[in-house]
Amino acid sequence: MKEKEIPFEARLIGLCDYYDELTHFVTSEWGDGPRSHKEALDSISNLKGVYFDPALVDAFLKTTKGSDKNI
Repeated sequence: MKEKEIPFEARLIGLCDYYDELTHFVTSEWGDGPRSHKEALDSISNLKGVYFDPALVDAFLKTTKGSDKNI
């Protein structure tokens, strides 16, 4: 499946799970530990339209705008 074939709920959970992974867990993929809130948002923004639904990314970034702490 790709793009709109993927249910909205699955796309939303995928985005939130990625943020959670970046900000809370240490994995070999990220190398040196959890990222800051800003670093995670920058990463998500860079993946807009690549891995994540652009509309969901926009809504996520708007919702977290002004917040400097992990969600």
